[in-house]
Amino acid sequence: MADVLPFRGLRYAPDVVGSLSDVLCPPFDVISSQLQDKLHDLSAYNAVRLELGRPAESSLDVYASAANLFASWKNSGALVREKTPSFYLLRHRFPDAEGFLRERWALTGAVRLQEFNRRIVLPHEETLGAPKKDRMALMEACNSNFSPVMALYRKGSVADIASNLAKNSLGVEIPYLEGEDLEQWVVTDPEFISLVRDGLKDIPLFIADGHHRYETALLYRDRLRERSNGWSEDEAYNFVMMTLIDFDDPGLVVGSYHRTLGGLTPSALSNLRERLMDVFHAEPFLEGSANPDTLVRAVIERNKHTPTLGLLGMDGESPYLLSLPSRVDHKSVTTGGALAGYEGSLLQEAVLNPVLGGNTEHHTSFTHDSYEAWESVIEGQKQLAFFQRPFPLGLFEAVVSEGALLPPKSTYFYPKLPTGLVFNSLEGTIF
Repeated sequence: MADVLPFRGLRYAPDVVGSLSDVLCPPFDVISSQLQDKLHDLSAYNAVRLELGRPAESSLDVYASAANLFASWKNSGALVREKTPSFYLLRHRFPDAEGFLRERWALTGAVRLQEFNRRIVLPHEETLGAPKKDRMALMEACNSNFSPVMALYRKGSVADIASNLAKNSLGVEIPYLEGEDLEQWVVTDPEFISLVRDGLKDIPLFIADGHHRYETALLYRDRLRERSNGWSEDEAYNFVMMTLIDFDDPGLVVGSYHRTLGGLTPSALSNLRERLMDVFHAEPFLEGSANPDTLVRAVIERNKHTPTLGLLGMDGESPYLLSLPSRVDHKSVTTGGALAGYEGSLLQEAVLNPVLGGNTEHHTSFTHDSYEAWESVIEGQKQLAFFQRPFPLGLFEAVVSEGALLPPKSTYFYPKLPTGLVFNSLEGTIF
């Protein structure tokens, strides 16, 4: 069963650091070098200085520098640790891609680390060695979680419990990024804590974002256990900071990931186009003002009936809709299971892998910006762009529940969780 506990988080003291809006940042893996510079300049206390430090700031490496900075913030009172174990409730208001205001509720706690084969915490993607090495170096230097793992749950009672609490109390309001607003409650009420723990104990937790952070936390735990002469289950390093969101939350948004291919030889490009024609039915997209928005909307609409992708680069700058003919059995061209009819799997398993083999990853890039994918082909930076619908949440749950992994870069949960609302120390016990 999932063991979700309150913890004594470290939070910024506004009277020391100033506006909380200026100290938050996105997770490390979505911070560009330009955004990194902007966040550094925003505040001397911005969380990016811990989460993704700049290497040239001192003679120390970025990890030792982050550890020194973290210690100085605690010593100066910029970061203050709670006296009482707490849950952290967050309401996140943001505009979606269509401009409509959304509201998403999330609860942050400390979740006991479990190996994936226990089927309590469920992954949906494979991880890479380099990001885990980076996160491990940061964890070992600072002995803390700076950004939470994002996970989803189904049929828990937490959403109702949280909503009732928010109706009867005021949280701390924090403007965040352009058009986004946060409101945070620090909850120590024993009844609330008991209800939350009971509501989550019998259901699995699906990792939505933060696989590298979760797997790094497992490795960190194992290393500390090996170094210890004796340890207890209450050691803080047996847990990871995790933010939990209900699958049914109306504010849970999944965006599209689009795929571009480049660096292909004329022969490989010709073979790919030929293979695409063998597997899919290609139909010119003749919408009067064809652009990324209209193409993606058409892809979404067509997928209500048959697996469909958008394609740019088939023969110049004309977009196409690629749909699977009814004569083709989904399972005959994929490995089957819940993903058998998913167009991203069809593209990967029936087209890219047979033609490019082990070089598929080398030639492939991903972006959630459809205009970026489109322009990369128009400007000649890439040769092909494939446009996909947002990954369906129901399919996500089905695939992960059966123990399978999704194709690379299938999900883009939006917006990303902010880093800096609360940090989790891994020293001492969780209580």
